[in-house]
Amino acid sequence: PDWGAAEDGIFYITCPADLVALGENAQANTWYTGKTVKLTCDVDMSGHTWKQAASFRGVLDGQGHAIKNLTITSSGMFGNTGLSTIKDLAIVGGTVNAQHPAVFARDSLGGQKVFFENVYIDMDITAATGSIYAGVFVAQISKGTATSVTIKNCVSACKITATLPATGAGGVGGFVGWSNAGSTVNFIDCMFIGDLSNVVAYRGVGDFIGGTRINVNMTRCVSAGKGSDCAAYGALLGFANPTIASTATFKDCYVASATANVAFGEAEDVYHAVSIQYGDETVYTSTEGAALNTVAADMNGKIKRLDATLTAKNFATLYPDLADNWVATDKTLTCDDDLTVAKILPTGVAALVEESVTATKYLQTKQNENGYDLRFISAVNTDDLAKYVSVGFDVLVTIDGGVQNGEVVYDDVVKTQTVYTSVVADGVDCSAEKLGADYLNVLQINGFRTDLTYVITILSFAELADGTLIYDYNGALKVSVQGGSLVA
Repeated sequence: PDWGAAEDGIFYITCPADLVALGENAQANTWYTGKTVKLTCDVDMSGHTWKQAASFRGVLDGQGHAIKNLTITSSGMFGNTGLSTIKDLAIVGGTVNAQHPAVFARDSLGGQKVFFENVYIDMDITAATGSIYAGVFVAQISKGTATSVTIKNCVSACKITATLPATGAGGVGGFVGWSNAGSTVNFIDCMFIGDLSNVVAYRGVGDFIGGTRINVNMTRCVSAGKGSDCAAYGALLGFANPTIASTATFKDCYVASATANVAFGEAEDVYHAVSIQYGDETVYTSTEGAALNTVAADMNGKIKRLDATLTAKNFATLYPDLADNWVATDKTLTCDDDLTVAKILPTGVAALVEESVTATKYLQTKQNENGYDLRFISAVNTDDLAKYVSVGFDVLVTIDGGVQNGEVVYDDVVKTQTVYTSVVADGVDCSAEKLGADYLNVLQINGFRTDLTYVITILSFAELADGTLIYDYNGALKVSVQGGSLVA
């Protein structure tokens, strides 16, 4: 195909034909070694055929864009992804239907480092007859002596359908299907919100790895999808091959299901060592020489479970160890046990899949004969305001101090379809341009008394067509006012 690098040496994908050319040009194992490919826009692959490339050895940078409606009939976009970086990319819609399926590659070569960052995948994946493993990012990690795979700020929202044989391999995972000895995989700020309820695999099923035979480090990871009814299911990992020694460390990790096993281990498995940590405290270490299935109850009791009262507003209070790296909306997830919790996302992924009204804010108070009024102005930073049904504010006003301390005097969700490019208050012009925004959204609350101090908490949001409110990922503004003046 007539598609080459730009003057800066980067290969830019500007249309479906460019993406098709990526696959065709990468048939030679070395074609993309060390090269960078960037998406300049969302690419809709409807009606276009993807031909699996032998391998990818470069950098695939989505730059925050999405590949949509991609149909894959091979084991992945690439045969393998050794020595590659894939980042800032969403892949949504479309299907994978093949033997040993995955979205990116059947294989991540052992000893060759692979790095995924800020990747969101939502596809339907079906393991065809004859499959021995299935995953989302890669189907298997091969043997190797170096750290093979790091997956950071990534979310798998895929539904997998698979029935694997009772002998041999057989791992199915929400990120990796099967893994071989001699390597390490690191998960950092990752989440599974997909569906494994149509998966049967006798050697191991897990939201992150199905058949685990390598060292695994998981930091701030969350299992909040639908698991498998298969006996070999573990909400985080399914361990496989009890004669291979490896370790698994879960640090500040959470499971939504109230009953699912943290990890599955075979009856004779005494070789997998498990550690669970929260903050600086180790709350569980597996007993040396004890089979994993015999200590499952103890392990399950030490992992923290998501609280059904989780909302966008109380997220930081309930999960302070996640709050610096994750954000929350009021969209909900239905997990195992019919548990419904608010949707939380790693910060890098949130920007890929759901934009919000953002944080530049301007506050004014105005005296009147009965007290004073408050005007709050929020900057709406989005290139496409039309995607929202409305924007607005979630407002809570309480009294601070005295016998009425904590009394709620105003609690409402205020939606508006009207935004402004500038507003004038007390003769002062506040423009979107001055706040570095495209539009302004304005809230006015009247009737504050001069003899009381108020605590005002305001959280901006955007409303999508399905009614979902996407809250300001930069958090709420919380101020105290008295007599028309800010006091904190």
